[in-house]
Amino acid sequence: SADASGGGVQLEGLLSTCDSLRCKVRSQPYKLYNFILEGQPANRYCNDAPPLFDGWKSGPQSCQDACELDVACGHASVWPQYHYGLHWCRLTRTCESKRYTKWKVSVYKKE
Repeated sequence: SADASGGGVQLEGLLSTCDSLRCKVRSQPYKLYNFILEGQPANRYCNDAPPLFDGWKSGPQSCQDACELDVACGHASVWPQYHYGLHWCRLTRTCESKRYTKWKVSVYKKE
């Protein structure tokens, strides 16, 4: 059926034209978190161990979506686009420990 907001066709609670978790989650009691960029991208990332996830994602939103779905996740560190258009993503519980990197990394806090 057509979505009243004009966002696309709704299939079992999902919008077919949206790749963002913010469009796909349709249940009323579910509250989406906000992700706040902590300062400007810098040569450091959250190094708390062990990471909840440490791998490639399609972009900052995809990394934040992974953090959104992990109750334990508190921070998402996202590297600039690099490998075949992908971004390295590291999810951690906190950001108490930071580590230097040669890349300008964006660190987002889940609130």
